[in-house]
Amino acid sequence: MGARKGKGGSGTASPAPVAAALTDPSAVLKGVESPEGIIVAALTTALDAVKAGVDASQRRMVEDTDKRLESLFERLAAKQLQPPVLAQLLTLANALNARDFPTANATVMSLMTTSFDQEGKWLLGVKRLVELYQRV
Repeated sequence: MGARKGKGGSGTASPAPVAAALTDPSAVLKGVESPEGIIVAALTTALDAVKAGVDASQRRMVEDTDKRLESLFERLAAKQLQPPVLAQLLTLANALNARDFPTANATVMSLMTTSFDQEGKWLLGVKRLVELYQRV
């Protein structure tokens, strides 16, 4: 009945949350007082878990991911993201909070195909964070 959560499952996500963020971002963002805060909190929680769970060989990758996320956090604080990107990031944050990795991965792939040209610097960090977070 619910969304697939955790490390199991087939790895496929229902496209509904991702599609909604693309087609009607205002519906995704409606009633959410601070989407930026939710996004920052979810990504920070995931990053903290990754930092605590990776071995020394991946430390440099985590540091680079952290730097890339700082770029995103700056853009969020300055409210420089377009509503479709913000809606997709909110969908991603909710998926990460639920450890719903199929939806998280589908959202990242959608962002990569629709927003990479403008948002590529931090988007690579988000992609890497989701990959690492799945392993811890």
